[in-house]
Amino acid sequence: MNAKAVLRYMREKKSGFSREHLGEEHTLLCPDGPVSGRDSEISLVTEDGEVIQAKIWVPVQRSTGTRKPAERTKGHVRGYLVNHQHNRAIGFESTHEKALADMALACPDVEYLEDQPPSMHFTAADGKRTKHTPDYLIKMKGKAYFAAVKPTHQVEKTGIEDVIERLKPELRGRADGMVLVTQKHATRIRAANAQVVRNAVRSRNASDCEAMRELIKGIYGQVSLYALADRSPHYARGLNAAICLIHARELVHTEPDRLLLERPFVRVAR
Repeated sequence: MNAKAVLRYMREKKSGFSREHLGEEHTLLCPDGPVSGRDSEISLVTEDGEVIQAKIWVPVQRSTGTRKPAERTKGHVRGYLVNHQHNRAIGFESTHEKALADMALACPDVEYLEDQPPSMHFTAADGKRTKHTPDYLIKMKGKAYFAAVKPTHQVEKTGIEDVIERLKPELRGRADGMVLVTQKHATRIRAANAQVVRNAVRSRNASDCEAMRELIKGIYGQVSLYALADRSPHYARGLNAAICLIHARELVHTEPDRLLLERPFVRVAR
């Protein structure tokens, strides 16, 4: 265990947020809705003809990808994330794809994310017609982009840059462009921070966020997320609300290329 982990444990223990306190009220979150799936309201008619409103739980829907992730092989990762905004699974076939998906799902500008969208046909260098399936379709405010995810050492070998160039004529009406994403862009640290933000937003509580907004009004300069949580009546809920405000861009992580939970310094966006 490194020094940072020890210091984090000591800080959480002092705040009453360590393992021996799990299950106590001040360590529990209070999300506005279910953290898995979603509630949906439906109208029911009783035997007396009375119309009543009821809630039903809707489980996470299957991915809309044109194919499932391939079976896991040695040295490779396969699996699914959940797009909680649309209550739908998002597939990935490598740690690089998972990193990009984490970052896209944590970005408030991204309105829609789809894995393995329909293939596009293009003319290859040898003159033959072939097809390519992008890894993701990312829709933002008024823009849409296909993304090809490759580790740096496979970019030249796979010829993906040439494929992207040849696909440009086929993008009309489907997307505004296609980008190549490597681990230089979707880094391990950025993906880990995105995962922290996604987990916080999944357990968001509106009243906790409003209380945190009031708390940060008089703060200038940098402040630690843990210091903000200490000022909250409930440490866990205060910390979660502060991270939600990062997602809402009301707080700014001052060192985005450092792990958020190890360098938790933020400033108020003004």
